Amino acid sequence: MVIITLTCDGFATNVIDLGGLQVTQISTFNKVWSTRDGGLDNKGATIFEPKNIPKGFYMLGSYSQPNNKPLYGWVLVAKDVSSNTTHPTLKQPRPCLCLVTNSTKCYKVVGHVVTTTPDKPSLDKIRCVREDLTDQSEQHSLIWSNNHFFFVYDVRPSNRGTEALGVRVGTFVTQTDETTTNLSISCLKNINTNKTSSMPNLQQIDAIMEFYSPFLVLHPNEEFYHSSANWFFSNGSLLYTKGKSLRLS
Repeated sequence: MVIITLTCDGFATNVIDLGGLQVTQISTFNKVWSTRDGGLDNKGATIFEPKNIPKGFYMLGSYSQPNNKPLYGWVLVAKDVSSNTTHPTLKQPRPCLCLVTNSTKCYKVVGHVVTTTPDKPSLDKIRCVREDLTDQSEQHSLIWSNNHFFFVYDVRPSNRGTEALGVRVGTFVTQTDETTTNLSISCLKNINTNKTSSMPNLQQIDAIMEFYSPFLVLHPNEEFYHSSANWFFSNGSLLYTKGKSLRLS
């Protein structure tokens, strides 16, 4: 097997720059907590933490999913690559605060950390995100509920579409109300003006086509060889012209 790795800014690196904030997906987890009651199909839910996080990246929040499906999700981790040393894109949270204030810059939480002990989790394991790199989020699908007194929901950007800048983190939100429009966590936002940085250039496209294009193996006695589209349209029979359909006799 031959593996070709192509790199050009974000393309084929599994890393995307949102504007001084690099993010990458993690789909390998350590289980933190689980219950076998309540939730979808009354099979409970499980909360995970991302593992094998690349060097320099930080966890933004834990991942959760219902137990009625095999493990399938992902969560984003982030790395500060900005040149702004006064107001970096990531900041360590303060104890018991969901909003970290730093002069004129605010930092918002985009995920939760879960522990099974009375001790507070280490603040070094998670980061808050600078406010201009966050956007409004909304609850999406239900992950788990406990007798309608406690709810866990998947979270997605409120503003979605081809022109929207919101980025799903893969985290979840916990709340005591079944529905709410004022979530305690945000999603990410892509403020990178170079939206094509994660797309391949022409040289990389040529390499991809050369590597993945099919090989045609013809029989030695084949009489009709393949031709280019230009040759076919120049030498083929016209079956249709604008406003008039031609039929073969």
